Amino acid sequence: MNEWEATIFNYLQLSGDPEELIKNVPPRKYLFLLELLRGFLISLKGSEYEKIADIIGEKKLYNFLIKGLECSRTSRVITSAYFLGIAKVVKSKELIAKKLDTKSEFVFINCATCLAQMNAVEYAGKILTNAESFKRINRDTLLFILLEYQRDACTTLLKLLPGSIPDYQKESIISLFRNFQYLESAPEVTKTLINATNADLILECLKFLREVRYMESRNAIYQLLDHNNPMVRVEAIKTIGKLGASPWEDNLISKIFDENNEVQLAAAGTISTDIPGGYEKLSRIADNPENGRAASVARMILSQTDLRENV
Repeated sequence: MNEWEATIFNYLQLSGDPEELIKNVPPRKYLFLLELLRGFLISLKGSEYEKIADIIGEKKLYNFLIKGLECSRTSRVITSAYFLGIAKVVKSKELIAKKLDTKSEFVFINCATCLAQMNAVEYAGKILTNAESFKRINRDTLLFILLEYQRDACTTLLKLLPGSIPDYQKESIISLFRNFQYLESAPEVTKTLINATNADLILECLKFLREVRYMESRNAIYQLLDHNNPMVRVEAIKTIGKLGASPWEDNLISKIFDENNEVQLAAAGTISTDIPGGYEKLSRIADNPENGRAASVARMILSQTDLRENV
């Protein structure tokens, strides 16, 4: 343990003053100190985390980071945004939000992430709007940013979902809802599903509705059993199975004769687990040689079911 680490441990144990800790650190050593503090911020929680964050919020270190935020060098801006975000120094959020207007993709991503870490929900709309300026920001990048928000940000994002935002942004928002199991958004996600034409967006809606088990979406999902995209058919079959397959039993059974192998497997699996008497119904399909590939799929699923039951 070096001298600085020992000083920080003493600070944590003795309820030290962050100003006193910083007082004897020369400015040229601030970046070294910040890197040291980063390790503590990543590993600590609760009051100990707050005490380390207070060091970064202390006047001298804070001013050093704000100066970096206003620097023309991209690397300095990114470094400042990173530490202000990881320490959740909320008093800096207005200055950071101004950086969302940057032409640098990397500055935008880091500043948007910083604001999300602070749970600054008032800037969620600006993050979505300005993200459209960057061609390489996609669903996954935006989701990476949004996942830094706390659950209460879902209320704000739910209001933004019906707006005229790109499909990839709707995907990211719905994926965030799925992460938080945000059932309150299910009616709006169902509306999004009904109006969606993009397969990836449809798939994200289906995954969410399946996980939160929103029964009122079943009629909308049923319409997708004949969708022209086989992966949509697969997810629709799985979702209908979890929400109650009995009313659509005949259509689900017919999907074992689908031209796509993945759809056949999904249908057979759903029949075996989610339809009353499904094992016997699959057996009848498997025993009829005229059913061709559907019979082979049925036999495979029946074998897997037998193996699980015998384990």
